[in-house]
Amino acid sequence: MADMTELESRWPRGFDVEKEDIEARNLYIKFKNWQYQTYEMQDDTLWEQYKEDFTGFTAEHFKDSNTFATRSLRITLRTRGVWVKIGRRTTVPDSLFETLQEKQPMKWSQLDIDEHIQTHGGFRSGKINHILHPTLPPISGSSGNSSGNPGNTGPLDPTLTTPQFEILPGILQTWQNCILTIKSTAVKRTTLTFT
Repeated sequence: MADMTELESRWPRGFDVEKEDIEARNLYIKFKNWQYQTYEMQDDTLWEQYKEDFTGFTAEHFKDSNTFATRSLRITLRTRGVWVKIGRRTTVPDSLFETLQEKQPMKWSQLDIDEHIQTHGGFRSGKINHILHPTLPPISGSSGNSSGNPGNTGPLDPTLTTPQFEILPGILQTWQNCILTIKSTAVKRTTLTFT
């Protein structure tokens, strides 16, 4: 498989689903899935990007694509706060296509949130985390990574990505001398110093 970072220049103006073959389509779906995760996209920003990236795709295009790739894309979208239909009466290709047809992002019901947590663990979504824990302050970077730089904030927590670790400004990021601020669910700050 191609190195994902090398693919960033392959489709600078999008993907022409009518001109590319099935192999390229499968690679594009995997690439976009990787890109959404790498750039920490979520919520409405991810919904808008998904709609732009998959313009021209039909349910048939998704049906003809690699099943693992389309299922993984749907899980990524949902985990990152984009409501995509899921259930026994809908297929993955149909649900991905229906999301492309939306005029506005769909709202998550509490039942949908609970079912997602039970089946897929947690969310990487500021909106969903706010619904689950409305008294917590916003998590830094929860609206997506707008800087354009890839980042990874660590493993998923089943209900929320807390405690959050934040390196205080001005401190060199070394393992020998690192000060972390822990934001706990009680919203109290504790400072740990590693030397």
